[in-house]
Amino acid sequence: MVGDMITTQLVGTGSSLKLEHAILLYTRSGHVGSGPGIGFVTINPVRIEKENAVIGPGQPASRSALVDALDQLADREPTRALYHPRLLGRGADYAVWYAPPGKRHLAFNHPSVGGKKAGVCPLPGLVFFLVRGDWYVFAYRGNRRPSARTLLYRTPFYNVWAEGRICVGNIDLPKQGAAAPLEQWEDAFFGTWFTHPNIPEARLLREGENCGRLWKALLSGKKEAFPTDLLARMDMRLEDAFRKLVGGGV
Repeated sequence: MVGDMITTQLVGTGSSLKLEHAILLYTRSGHVGSGPGIGFVTINPVRIEKENAVIGPGQPASRSALVDALDQLADREPTRALYHPRLLGRGADYAVWYAPPGKRHLAFNHPSVGGKKAGVCPLPGLVFFLVRGDWYVFAYRGNRRPSARTLLYRTPFYNVWAEGRICVGNIDLPKQGAAAPLEQWEDAFFGTWFTHPNIPEARLLREGENCGRLWKALLSGKKEAFPTDLLARMDMRLEDAFRKLVGGGV
């Protein structure tokens, strides 16, 4: 048993690992395994004496050293990085970010817009969720950075389901997944053809509004800004979407 601890065979690789260091976690009495009770962590050298592993005096472990070790074990990109200024949240399997109101080039192929049409359109502020392989987009009003209490609205885009999930079709998605630069995901979304409403077209905007007529007006340059008063409400705030799609609190 002791020998197995000192040297471990990696199955299927033909190589082995040797025990050289130990990470010790010191906790306060009564808080074993509990985050709030953690006192500190040390990295200790291990020497082998007569087939016995002896742990030597350790050094306090820095946060960066522990993060680097976890990144290597998980075989993932380094965790330590500057946050993108438009990033609202990121984890191992999700990313949430926003795009402020602005103009983007869009391409349509749908009878309501007049067939194949393309041009630069003003857009409302958008919030994107990328969660475990699913991709969502919502709209919001105003120019400020969204907060947990920001109300979300249905986007008027074709190729988007009622709950905000994007129909990816044959979109060439970033290969890095949630770790890819946000701009790559935005380019993939805006670079596709918007071909079909995934819900009844009358529901893409508030009741009584015509989505195809609005896109034609935006494409023609008749409006400098997107009329956000036409957006359809979803009765959901950003924090509600986060709980529903990602899980946990905000």
